[in-house]
Amino acid sequence: MLKWFVRHWKISLSLFAICVGVFAFFLAMIGSAFVVLTGSSDSGGGASTTTGGLKITASELAKKANIPEKKAEHVIDIANKLLVSEGFTIQGTSGALAVAERESQFDPTAVNDSGGVAGVFQWSGWSNTINGNRWAMADEKTLSMPIEMGLMSKELNSTHAKTKAVVGVSSDPESAALDWSVYYEGVALSDGQTNATKLKENAKKWYDLLKDELSSTNGGQIEQLNDIIGKSIGSGQCYAISSLYAERLNFGPLIGGISASAIGQDYNWSAKGWEVITEPKATDVRAGDIVNWKNGALFSADQSIKVDSANGHTGVVASVSGNLITVYSQNPGPAQLVTITGNDTMFSSTIHPPKKLS
Repeated sequence: MLKWFVRHWKISLSLFAICVGVFAFFLAMIGSAFVVLTGSSDSGGGASTTTGGLKITASELAKKANIPEKKAEHVIDIANKLLVSEGFTIQGTSGALAVAERESQFDPTAVNDSGGVAGVFQWSGWSNTINGNRWAMADEKTLSMPIEMGLMSKELNSTHAKTKAVVGVSSDPESAALDWSVYYEGVALSDGQTNATKLKENAKKWYDLLKDELSSTNGGQIEQLNDIIGKSIGSGQCYAISSLYAERLNFGPLIGGISASAIGQDYNWSAKGWEVITEPKATDVRAGDIVNWKNGALFSADQSIKVDSANGHTGVVASVSGNLITVYSQNPGPAQLVTITGNDTMFSSTIHPPKKLS
């Protein structure tokens, strides 16, 4: 028995290495717990409290929105931070996206030296403090999405709490965009740079693109797995959770396969409408997937511990926020939600369920 510490919560957990070998896991999602809450989205009037993330991948959004894939990644980063960590409605999130598009075209490296501002939301204090020094709240002065999303989260819960109070519960994407511009950017509606017509148009655009792309989780869990946390499923091996999930989504139990790393190739997934992505990038993984680690791969990209060298590992994805992936996993321990950092080389496959079921 080995004891490892989940640093964020300072809780020691006893872990047994069977399926994945000896590894450490941790909670890395800023401002959130293991469990990610969600509700359901409506298509128009009335706020939809949706704190589950997006299930669409960057490559899919790039095609759907006709934008470069890197820009789509940044859109998803912002959206998931607001939806998952801050509990925004999809309408409020769409409004914020419209402002980010106006300010920087979703480019975290965008700099305006004359105004001293930089980043996706053009925070002040980058090259001068003529407009203030909002960068002072950042963990470090680096133009990157993780740092900028951390800065945004800090502000929404302190200096710019009114933005969260107003936009976070919004039921109208167009009003949300105007409110974010006023309360977060500090731009008066009478100011020409607001460009209210275009801003509202883009807010509606993002709402229409994303309103049907919310992950179908319920009460902090995927609906089909809402009863397993804290229990030892089947044999207690990691394989059992993915098998149970496939069975509950009418694929059937996973019987006959040998290793978790080969789940993507051992079954005829396409026969029942599932889609297998082999050698996936981290951005290919989405909520609702069965995700499978390569033999001997890192369990989490920012840790040195590896999964089993002969069998890999498998789990079911509860939510995705940037490169942070929360999965249902067991062995070691009973079924639990664990957040890992994904990269583009650790997974052998990720399997998307049929859209009508996911």
